[in-house]
Amino acid sequence: MKKKADLTINILIVAAIGLVVLVVLLAIFTDKVKIFSSNVGGTCDEQGGKCSTSGKCDESSYPIKVLAKDCAYYNYNGTKEEGKGFGQCCLPLER
Repeated sequence: MKKKADLTINILIVAAIGLVVLVVLLAIFTDKVKIFSSNVGGTCDEQGGKCSTSGKCDESSYPIKVLAKDCAYYNYNGTKEEGKGFGQCCLPLER
């Protein structure tokens, strides 16, 4: 009898942990938790960076590259293209 009780308790514990993980994942992917979506898709200035003027960032000062809605889009040649959506924003390591 003790063996069956241990098995039932283990199943309940695993199910409870699974449920908690599921709730956390749902919160993250439905943007209910603001810490996971802060500054995503914001302007480059809001994120503390500067827009790239060639499609490349100065690696020594601004090594982090993200997309921002207020930056111009540059193709792989470094040519500016209008109406392409989000452009490259260069961010410093420390903000």
